[in-house]
Amino acid sequence: MNWTIWQKLIFRLSFIYCLLFMATTQSPVAVFLDSIWSKFIAFVSPLLFEVKDELASSVPRNEDALFNYVSIIVLLSLAILGTLIWTVFDKERKNYNYLHEWLIILLRYYVIYQMLLYGLAKVFLMQFQEPDFTTLMQTYGDSPPMALLWTFMGYSDGYTIFTGLGEVAGAIFLLFRKTRTIGALTVFAVMINVMLLNFFYDVPVKLLASHLVLFSIIIILYDWKRLTNFFFLNHPTAALPLQPFFKNPKIEKWKEWVKIGSLAISIAGIFIVKIYLNKNAQERNANAELYMVETYKVNSEIDDEKIYKHQWKYLLFVDSKTATICDVLDNKEEFQYDWRIKERKLSFFNSDKNTFIDMKFSNPDSSKMILKGMIQKDTVEITLIKKRKSDFRLNQNRFNWINQNPDN
Repeated sequence: MNWTIWQKLIFRLSFIYCLLFMATTQSPVAVFLDSIWSKFIAFVSPLLFEVKDELASSVPRNEDALFNYVSIIVLLSLAILGTLIWTVFDKERKNYNYLHEWLIILLRYYVIYQMLLYGLAKVFLMQFQEPDFTTLMQTYGDSPPMALLWTFMGYSDGYTIFTGLGEVAGAIFLLFRKTRTIGALTVFAVMINVMLLNFFYDVPVKLLASHLVLFSIIIILYDWKRLTNFFFLNHPTAALPLQPFFKNPKIEKWKEWVKIGSLAISIAGIFIVKIYLNKNAQERNANAELYMVETYKVNSEIDDEKIYKHQWKYLLFVDSKTATICDVLDNKEEFQYDWRIKERKLSFFNSDKNTFIDMKFSNPDSSKMILKGMIQKDTVEITLIKKRKSDFRLNQNRFNWINQNPDN
C-alpha cells in the first residue's frame, strides 16, 4: 500500500520525536544519556533562548522545570531537522509499514514501563502516604494544590490501590499483541484523568503525563479502522492478522515467557522497595508526636488577654531529630532537639537562627508533658496534651455503608 506524502512526513516526524523523547525522558536509556543530554541542553539553550541562569538552577528540581520545556523544544527542532534530511534522502519509499510496527512496539514498552512504575507504586501504597501530623495541622488555605491532591489520595488506601490497578491492567494488556488495543484504550482512559489532575492541581509531571496520553493515542490509531467500524459505523470487523514476530517457534514461545518473567521481576522489585520504605517509615513515625498547648504561663502568670511573641500553639516532633514549634500567630520554626532523660531536660536548637531553648520536662501521665525554662528572657511553664492521629475528625469516620446522618 502506498502512503501519501503527508502520511510519510507525519510518520517521519513522529518516529524521530518519539524515539528522542523516550531516549531522554525517564527510561533505562535516559539514565545513561542524562549527563550528556543535560550538557547538550545547557550548551544550546543560550544560543536559542536567554535562559542560561534559570536553566542551570532548574535542572534538578522537577519534571516540569524550564530545563524540561527547553528540552521539548530542542527535541522537536531536532525531529523537524531529521524529517527534512530523511525526506531528501528517502523520496522513493512507498510506505513505512515495517518501521511503523517497530514504533508501536517501542511505544508499547515505554508506556508499559511507566504504567508499571507508577501503577505498582500506587498498588503497594508507595506514591501517596497517609496524612502525617504536619499535613493534619495544615489548613486548606495554606496547602498548595499538589499537597491537597496528595492528601486526598493518601487518605484512602482503597481508592489509591484501585487507580494503581487500572494503570497495571493497562500495562499488562499492552504487553501482548492480542490485547494491545484494549491496553492502549485502558491507558488512555487512566492517563487522561492523571494528566488533568496534574494540570489542575499543578503537579510537576505534566509533560510526561501528556506524552503518555499522546503515545496511547498513537497506539490506538494503529487499529483505527477496526475501532471506527465497531464503535461508530456499526459495521462488522475482522480479527487483526497477527503473524509470529520470530520465525523460529521456540524463540516465539520464549518471547512470551520473557514478558511474563519481566512482569514478575518488576512486581517483586517494587515489593522489595516497598518493604524497605515501610521500614524507614515505621522508624520515622515511631518518633512522631504532636502536643497541643493547654496552658502557657509566663513569669508564673496566665494572662488570657495578652499574647506573647513566643507563645506556643503546638509542639510537633517530626522524627527522631527534628521538631516544629508553632506559635499562636501560626508562625512555624524548625528545630533540632535533644532529650537528656537522666537530667530530665529537653533542648531545642536552630543553628541557622542561632536559637537555643533549654527546658526541664516532666510527665504527670502518658498524655501530658510539662516544660519549664526560659524563652526570650521570660520564665515559662508550658502544659502540653498529646494529640493522636485518631483524635482528628478526618480519621474518625472512615467508611459507613449506611449514613443516616452524613458527617459532612
